[in-house]
Amino acid sequence: MKIADRQRKSLVSPELRELGEHLVAVERRAKELGLFICERELLTCAKCGLTEDIDITSRLFTYRLNTNYRDTGLRFQDLGRKRFRCPSCGATVQEPNPPVSRFDDADPSALAPHTHDKGAKT
Repeated sequence: MKIADRQRKSLVSPELRELGEHLVAVERRAKELGLFICERELLTCAKCGLTEDIDITSRLFTYRLNTNYRDTGLRFQDLGRKRFRCPSCGATVQEPNPPVSRFDDADPSALAPHTHDKGAKT
């Protein structure tokens, strides 16, 4: 199939496609600059305590407890499949599951405005 035919049959408008391509380029550039773009959870090594965090400028850094959040300059190595190698002690660290929102499993009626039944006894 020719490119022109694929573009004609696409359900995505050219403007939306262009915006998506721009966002991918911005994300790539942010990674090149060392910015953390939240594509995964932050890591902590259970063996040595090396911990990741993000500073106010979105830069990823690692620190040890009781060091006033001073960046060690070390970075966890991505091994794939949500596994990382600790640069300090060599332990394999599994990326934690994202926290569950308290609203994920909420009963929809619990989120609706409450109305009082005038006939109910309180």
